Amino acid sequence: MRKSGYKKYNNWKAIPAALFILLIGGFTSVKAQMFSVKSLPQRYGTPLTSAYIGIIPTNFQYKPRGSGSNPQPNAFDFNDPLYRLGLDLSGLEINATAGWNLGPLNNLNYFGLEIGFNSKYPVLRSRPFVLSLPLAIKIGYTRVNDKNSGNISNDFRQNNATIGSGLHAGFMLPHRIRISLEGTINYGFSTRSLGQSSGSAWIIESRNRIYFDRVLGQIGFVAGVDYRYTRFNGSGIEFDYGEKKMGFILGITF
Repeated sequence: MRKSGYKKYNNWKAIPAALFILLIGGFTSVKAQMFSVKSLPQRYGTPLTSAYIGIIPTNFQYKPRGSGSNPQPNAFDFNDPLYRLGLDLSGLEINATAGWNLGPLNNLNYFGLEIGFNSKYPVLRSRPFVLSLPLAIKIGYTRVNDKNSGNISNDFRQNNATIGSGLHAGFMLPHRIRISLEGTINYGFSTRSLGQSSGSAWIIESRNRIYFDRVLGQIGFVAGVDYRYTRFNGSGIEFDYGEKKMGFILGITF
């Protein structure tokens, strides 16, 4: 029975190589994208980098596949805020999210790290408005552990890589104000560690930003509201979890 399970997910092993090729091509696109920013009809240079902090109310809940499945007695459920640090380099974003003393018993710790690449391809452009199709690639690591347990083998640990697309709308307003609205759906694989059988992961995400550029010399400000749902379908149902995040971020641009 386990061998057939492995075969079911063997095709996912080709995904990392494909993602790597797309990333290399995407970085070339970022350079072209950065160059094209200068050619847009605007009166000032658009900042390409932002750094931010955020508070992320999160619901992490065990959701086994199939009807009639009951939560495991050691499920890592919690409904608490997490905290995030992030850096956005014009299409390449790195962020870390963490939380402590989570869950009904205050016994859970959370850590997540993600590298995301997003390249936008305009389909409609006018002077104040751009409508684009984004190519979104995300590589992430998520861990939830019981700080009172000495057995780390029972921790929730998932490495995932996903790819997807959606729709992005950008608005250039007077007084150096920009608005960015984006929704994407990603799908890919998820595994506890390399060499083990893989499951799947999919992500539905909405990212919304308002930028106030060049407020203090070269420094501007950014605020945003995000929503994200991640579904982890592990190689076994004990790692089937749903994660809902509503993020509120504040940062600077430069």
